Amino acid sequence: MTLERSSFLLAAGFLFHLTMAVGVAQAMCGDTDLDEEITTNDALLTLRCAVGVDECRSCLADVDSGGRVTAADALRVLKKAVGVDVALVCRDCGLVDPGCTSVELVTLAETDMDIGFTGVLHRTSRGNEAVAGGRTTLRVLERCSDSGAVCTTDADCAGGQCHPTCDCAADAECELAGPTHETRCAQTLNKCGTNADCPALDRCAHLFWAPWPIAADGVPTCLLTAFAGNVSGTVDFASGSSVLSLALESYVMLGERLDRPCPSCGAPEFNPQVGGQFNCVGGQNVGAPCTVHAVSPAFGGVSFDCPPTGGAAITRGPHPLSIGVVTTATVRKQAVLPCSDLVLQSHPSLGNGWCIDDFAPCDSNADCRRCTGDLGVHCATSADCPSGVCGTAPDIPITCGYYCHCGFCDDDPAFPCFDDGDCPDGLSCVAGTGSELDNRGQVAPNGCRNDAFICGPEESEVCGNDLRGTCSEKYWVSCDGPGDPVCADNDAGECVLEFLPCFGGVIERSGTPSPLGRHCMSDWNTRDCSTNADCGGADVCVDSSARLALAGLFCMADTASMAVNNGYGLTGPGSIVWDVLAKVCWCGDGEVGCDESCDDGNRDSGDGCDVDCQVE
Repeated sequence: MTLERSSFLLAAGFLFHLTMAVGVAQAMCGDTDLDEEITTNDALLTLRCAVGVDECRSCLADVDSGGRVTAADALRVLKKAVGVDVALVCRDCGLVDPGCTSVELVTLAETDMDIGFTGVLHRTSRGNEAVAGGRTTLRVLERCSDSGAVCTTDADCAGGQCHPTCDCAADAECELAGPTHETRCAQTLNKCGTNADCPALDRCAHLFWAPWPIAADGVPTCLLTAFAGNVSGTVDFASGSSVLSLALESYVMLGERLDRPCPSCGAPEFNPQVGGQFNCVGGQNVGAPCTVHAVSPAFGGVSFDCPPTGGAAITRGPHPLSIGVVTTATVRKQAVLPCSDLVLQSHPSLGNGWCIDDFAPCDSNADCRRCTGDLGVHCATSADCPSGVCGTAPDIPITCGYYCHCGFCDDDPAFPCFDDGDCPDGLSCVAGTGSELDNRGQVAPNGCRNDAFICGPEESEVCGNDLRGTCSEKYWVSCDGPGDPVCADNDAGECVLEFLPCFGGVIERSGTPSPLGRHCMSDWNTRDCSTNADCGGADVCVDSSARLALAGLFCMADTASMAVNNGYGLTGPGSIVWDVLAKVCWCGDGEVGCDESCDDGNRDSGDGCDVDCQVE
């Protein structure tokens, strides 16, 4: 090592330890060498810290408050040093080692959720937008240093200490657990502490999001969704990859009106925003004051203060959604079960398979070979194909018999499933055998009746010939085609025809990772930001945040309403790409956030606010 490098490292180390020893509450953000001005040397020190050559005080070098020191911080310091007008924003170094304690997931309007086999509740169809603004809070899991056991305090550990599994900065891979946000009765939506606080047949739960208004095929419904158990998983804030295991259950409530499936808190014309104040329209609390908890693009504000009318539930108790895992990676499910409709019960496992395009007898999908470039051409090898290659399902949508996605574990309506892997140990996923209103298996593969139930012959997840008409201004109003007066009669614009969306034999969805940084909140603006001005309009730039898309697949059982089951396509598959802004909260930063109940600027217990920022 050269004398110059040795001297440099000694100096850097001295500055680091001096900073740690005396605190630097008055030091300038970006002034890593503590010479009371921002220079190119500060940029160099920040870069060396970012790439791991030297240590530094992150509260001075993390100038975009992204939660960790990166090369982007060094570039920002360099711009400041040479006179460019950029903002340097750091956490207060006077605080005692702030650490991340929890993460808040804010649902954004770009969330994509498709439900049922008929296609009318698919996001690719106009409408069916998810409600934006709902919040789910998870806590950074803590473990004993000696045994690795889950803990909350040192007293839980036999011989070690209780430490968080990450700090969201130097150690960015976190184990998360929860949910930890407030609990409410799943149907009345009142705040609660235990099941005893809720009416009979209701329960106290962490709700997944605010009431979700849905209107399609002439049927209005209001979907209430709660967590059915604990959430666990990991998120790496350096790479942005994340995997969460969760179970949900829903209560499907029959809506009052097509144009107001859930009680509203702020009609669309009033441009309601989360946190806004209005009065309930419809439901149990008509006229009562309400706070907007989420916003539906089509139906306006919705609120926990405005529950649907009692007795409107059309599900027999909690309605399970077998999501299992949501991830920033790719999830994929292939239909393997025979369909339950007697007319469509052709399947190799039943001994009566036929190729669904020409009804030729077959024993497996290998007997139904078609050219990928032209599904009308039979082939034995690719040499027979004028375009494409000679393929079989699932590469082509022609199958030997009809394959459906969803059944039940050992025919139990409490456990909808895609395959045996979705079932508890020892149970098998089978096509449901119940009646039309009781654990009925999926009856048809999709809604493409004019295409022999072949989904995606030309475009993925779109029927080739089945058209659906809806009004341009009110998608919940159905119409037959251009010129249909029903749209004008309902002040709903013009009739728009579109090919019906559908689920194919393989359903695949992909998430999107996002490292920790500063991101614009609004769903239409995914770029990184430094200040609110970078986001435009009323959008805000959020410190210590990530923009994640979490993909998952699930099966949803039928309800107690034939209109809903037949219209939406239940029992049937569903998919979600949950678009969220993941905001990290730091205990010790002086701001109460996520599930913190206090933050006095330190992580000392015994002063009324403990090491995890909970009131003692």
